[in-house]
Order: sequence, then C-alpha cells, then structure tokens
Amino acid sequence: MHGHDPSYDDFYAFSYPHEPFDVPPQSWGENTPWGFAEPFDGAPFVARNFGVFTTSDLQAIGINPRTFLPKAVAKGRLRRLERGIYARPGANSQVVRAILLGGRISCLSACKLYGLWVPHSPRLHVLTLRNVMTAKNSDVIMHSQHRRPPLLVPSPLEAVEQVLHFHDAETGLMVLDSALNKGLLRLEEVPELIRNLSKRKQRVLIRATGLAQSGLETRVRNFLISERVPVRPQVEIPTVGRVDMVAGESLILECNGDAFHSTKEQRNRDYLRIQNAKLLGYETVSLSYEQIFYRWEETKAYLRRLIRQRRHLRKPTPLR
Repeated sequence: MHGHDPSYDDFYAFSYPHEPFDVPPQSWGENTPWGFAEPFDGAPFVARNFGVFTTSDLQAIGINPRTFLPKAVAKGRLRRLERGIYARPGANSQVVRAILLGGRISCLSACKLYGLWVPHSPRLHVLTLRNVMTAKNSDVIMHSQHRRPPLLVPSPLEAVEQVLHFHDAETGLMVLDSALNKGLLRLEEVPELIRNLSKRKQRVLIRATGLAQSGLETRVRNFLISERVPVRPQVEIPTVGRVDMVAGESLILECNGDAFHSTKEQRNRDYLRIQNAKLLGYETVSLSYEQIFYRWEETKAYLRRLIRQRRHLRKPTPLR
C-alpha cells in the first residue's frame, strides 16, 4: 500500500458528510432501537467495516463464533450475508448490498464513505472477482479484478487507488486532490502512487495539489492547465479574501457549490467580493455546479472565448 495509511479509527473520527451507518454506532447499547447490546460493539472492526464483520473478527477478540452466531442470527440480532460474513443492525446499507451482490463496495462509493469529494453518482460501485457471474442491476456499476478483494471495506487509500485504476484521469484527479486536501496522503507520495498507471493518466494526475476545496475547482483548474493557461489555486487578495483560483494575472474563477452559496447572506457576500475585486482590476467568473458538471461543454466554450481575448494576462490595475 502506498502512502502513510492512517488507521481506520482515525478516519471514523471524521465528521462524515453522509452517515456511514444506517444507525450510528455511538447509539448502540442497551438503548438501541432493537433493545440489546452485543459483546463486540466497542471493537474497532465494527466501525472499520461500517457494521459488517467476519467470524475471524470475532475470534480475534475471544468470541466463539460457533456458539455465538447461530443464536444471534436466530433471534434476528445479526444477519448472515455470506459464508463467514455477518451484518449488525444499522450496518451501512451500501456496504451490505455490495457483499450480497457477491463483491465489495469500491472506488467512488467507498471514497464517499470516508468523506472524500466525489462526483455525484447515484449508482453503487462494487468490486468483484473477475469471471464471477453477478446479477445485472441498473443502479450498480461492477468492476472486476483477478484477486478477490481481501477486505470487507477497502481502506481509504485502497479506495483512492481503485478510483485511479478504474476511472478516467479527470475523476481520479478530483479524488486525489480531495485525498491530499484531507491529509490522507502527502504530495510527495503521488508519483509513487501513480507510477504503474498509463502515461496519459499520469500527465493529468501529476497536476494534483491538494489545495482544491472540491472537485469543481479541480475540474476547472485542470481544464485551464490543458489550455496552457497559468493558474494559481486558492489565492488571497486584500479586501476580497481567498478566491478559488486566478487564471493568468487578473481573471478570478469561483466555483460555487450550492451548499456554500445558497443563503441570501452568502450571496450578498459573494456580490461584495466581486465588486471589491473589480475595483482592484480583477475580472471575476462565477461558475455553478450545474455549469461545471451538467453543462461543461458550454462552459468550456465560454472559458475558451475569454482566454482568446488574453485580458487575463494583463496585470490588475485598480480603478480610480
């Protein structure tokens, strides 16, 4: 495994944007909705695997699966998913479903569990053993490899590596930027992480900085680099504040996800920032999530027209 893989427990301590359990483990105990506690509820593997576990996990903490599991399953306290694998009530439903489909949750779906930024996708990504027949589902994307995934849930770094392997370079760059931003790996570790990928992918992935706050910024910055436009991410400008990026000398680009620009007060702050930037001689282009992900071809054409005017290469001159 590449990089300094932090412990699963460290990652579970993150504030996840999506609850990794259908019923959070901190509420497990005598007052759980099902009214009972299990002897392994405090074990690290419960959080590590998002509520699913193996018989080996139980043996490792001194529980005899042969005597414990039949009773727990018979009473509905545990669910048997496949041979040697069980789920706790409240286990993450996507992790459970991937196992029931004959695979393991993977790449984008797994990255989402760990709070990494991923492009919106309602479909579940599942990794299976190559040549194993699985049922086709319209809301599932199946990936395959020659060896069976060794873990019930991939580690954060393994999930990132799966994205880099199974997805296009731009998607990989978005996830890689997010992993760097969250401290999951260091920038100097990226060359080793991507060295076995195609040269075409490497040329894009080496652009990762970890400075992007979202994949929106990563996509726009990657496009500008591809157009040979010099671009600086996360630039602090007096009276304006920190902007997502500056192209050339004087073109500010802001990538506005609705989550951070949805209230009237937030929009008013954005308008004031644009005005202050104009007074300093900067031009501002503000792009929405829809423009960057659902109308991207139109947006690229618009940005190319701006670039051809070459005004972004002029140094900002404050208005008098």
